[in-house]
Amino acid sequence: AYMEKAKQETNRQVQQAYFEQSLRSLLRARELNPLNTDHTANMARLYRTWGEKEPDAQLRQERLHTALRGYEEATELSPHNAQLFNEWGLVYFMLGDLPSAQAKYNQSLALDEEFVQTYLLIGDIYWTQKDWPNVISTYEKAVALSPKFVQGWSALGYAYSQIDELEQAIDANSHVLEYILQQCDARRL
Repeated sequence: AYMEKAKQETNRQVQQAYFEQSLRSLLRARELNPLNTDHTANMARLYRTWGEKEPDAQLRQERLHTALRGYEEATELSPHNAQLFNEWGLVYFMLGDLPSAQAKYNQSLALDEEFVQTYLLIGDIYWTQKDWPNVISTYEKAVALSPKFVQGWSALGYAYSQIDELEQAIDANSHVLEYILQQCDARRL
């Protein structure tokens, strides 16, 4: 809860106080139950978020590297948790180490090749490189696994537009509109 409050906080001093309180709480939780993966994973998430919000480049790097160590520990405790490998890869992505990010995402896929989020993250790597054919094929896998995956269809539509495949871009975006309208109708009921 403190970490979530820190994400929302705009006052830097208050934000730091929330991060520090979150760290104290997580250290105590891990002290009480060191084998609970959640405590270690939440520590890694804390440092990832703290690093993400850190304006000082050196502190940002330090916090993100601490997050990497946290995810390593968390995956030792829970080696079959695809989500943790995705989060670990995301930290590498944030650090600009795309090969290491890809390696973690590949580990995630080895655990669960139907985890849609992993395809989205892999697509982000290709997106960064403006490798549109691979972006497209990756997001196509995501929407094949989850046909109502609005974020995947939207990204796919944009990627098609980048290679002037406008018919396919329109088709992908029509899926976005269709599924959003379905969600709106469902909420009205």
